[in-house]
Amino acid sequence: LTAVFIAATMWVVSRGVGEGIEKVARILMPALFGILILLLVSALSMKGSKEALSFILNPDFGRLEPRGILEALGHSFFTLSLGMGAMITYGSYLRKRDSVVRSATIVVLLDTVIAIAATVIMFSVIFTVPEMKEQISKSTAGMLFITLPQLFYTAVPLGRLLAPLFYVLVGFAALTSTISLLEVVVSYFIDERKMSRGRATTLCGSVIFAISVLCGLSLGAWEKISNFSLIYAGSPTAKVGLFSHLDHIASNWLLPVGGFFITFGAGWLMTRQATEGELVDETTPQWFHYGAWRLFIRYIAPLAVAAIIIAVITGKDFS
Repeated sequence: LTAVFIAATMWVVSRGVGEGIEKVARILMPALFGILILLLVSALSMKGSKEALSFILNPDFGRLEPRGILEALGHSFFTLSLGMGAMITYGSYLRKRDSVVRSATIVVLLDTVIAIAATVIMFSVIFTVPEMKEQISKSTAGMLFITLPQLFYTAVPLGRLLAPLFYVLVGFAALTSTISLLEVVVSYFIDERKMSRGRATTLCGSVIFAISVLCGLSLGAWEKISNFSLIYAGSPTAKVGLFSHLDHIASNWLLPVGGFFITFGAGWLMTRQATEGELVDETTPQWFHYGAWRLFIRYIAPLAVAAIIIAVITGKDFS
């Protein structure tokens, strides 16, 4: 199944941006949104939906700890594909007449709306089925692939119809993510190593598949890579197995450090003329103020990302 999924990702990326990624996105994105709307309507008809909406829309900020703010910031890295070059890669394909500011705004707003809809769906299920809270605390993966399938057939209205659609949604969401991530490394080999798109896709996809096999075997099938640990066993962030180590390194180090240097590079290394020339033109929305953006990118964003890095150094784990 992993081979099939990576092969599908490679096929899309090998066809290029216009003929591959763009065409697939035009099909998958509306399909994802349609399935999400169906799930949202169903969730709002569940008996726990009112309690869920009250819980979501009436937050108790007195219980919000600094760790929660850091986790939200870390989540934004994942959900917006920041710190890994994906937005830079896709941004490089924008036409001159496309507004960088407007495109970025649309991405963030749609991402936020979809995240809120997903939150309403999940908490409606959680407040409808009391034992879900315990399942979530044990394992979110177990909740997604063990508990939810049972609930779809016992507690969710129209669950027999929505269950297959929900997991199609999960599969589509994963596929769009793998396409974006593979395009980043493929574009590097095309631009910097002068490889053809087909050769670069085959090389990168093959290496990723090999690492994926090792990650799968590290979940218990192969003792040597399932039990080794590079982190002191007594540490609160101790990890066991190849997959856990890679997850820890990516979540806690690669994304925050990458994000920090991106904000530093855009704010301090690029000239004002270069960034203003990209952001401010006849397509820029009137509400956008370059000075405010420059203040954020030079000072606020680097400090916020540095807070995550400092938290990791002091023992926090965001993986």
